Amino acid sequence: MRSSLFLSACLMACAALAPADDKDSKDKKKDDRTKSEPTVVATYFGVSRKLDVKEFPRDAPYSGNTYVTFLMRYPGKALLEIDQSGSKVSMKDDKGNVLLDEKSAPQDRVRLSSISEDRTAMTMTVSSTGKTPGKGATKVMLKGALIVLCGLDEKTAVTKPFAFEDKAEKKLGDLTLTVQRDDNGLRLNLQSKTRGIKRFAVEAGGKTTDMKPGSWFTGSESSSFTYYLDRSVKEGNVTITYYSKEEKVKVPLDLSVGASLGD
Repeated sequence: MRSSLFLSACLMACAALAPADDKDSKDKKKDDRTKSEPTVVATYFGVSRKLDVKEFPRDAPYSGNTYVTFLMRYPGKALLEIDQSGSKVSMKDDKGNVLLDEKSAPQDRVRLSSISEDRTAMTMTVSSTGKTPGKGATKVMLKGALIVLCGLDEKTAVTKPFAFEDKAEKKLGDLTLTVQRDDNGLRLNLQSKTRGIKRFAVEAGGKTTDMKPGSWFTGSESSSFTYYLDRSVKEGNVTITYYSKEEKVKVPLDLSVGASLGD
């Protein structure tokens, strides 16, 4: 009898705990999903009043614009670039005036401003050239979808120590490293089939230095980066960590910011 009562009590306790455990599991999955989803918040809003071309002939053509800069965070992704041609963004005020439509030129829709050091966040600016919120408007709304390029398949390539002599060259798979030494200094030029260079480090004289490119060009087919070194460096080895592949990720955009010039 006592055994039956004890077993019944255990079964009742387990039954009572099961829904709570199931709820905790669902909450955890929801939290994990939220942490990996993109978020977008506005960081800057600006309107330049339209100037009279007769009074300000030089400045008037560049006036009468609307700008919105926003911060996008995407944990777990290695953000590389914004796909201007694929992104579709519209801008309207709360009076129904269209400031920017999805058919506008790509460079007017959205431009990359900066990327965080860990590549999980980037700032972008949407501009409406020649159009500002209408009289009495108090808000500007942005809607659409951003196409973001993200890095995949992280790899690391390391050269053997070599002399940094002019025109010296090292090939590392899809990467080509060329030394340029002249009266202007010492430069390491990197040609790559990927734009996603995560780390570029030079080890020389027993010291490792992480470097940022002094100039660069990124494209869909190839990219180039130039790193400037002190001319006194004679030899060393280079470590390059990069993303060998890319993916396109769609991020919804739905923002509302205040708008007024006091009209």
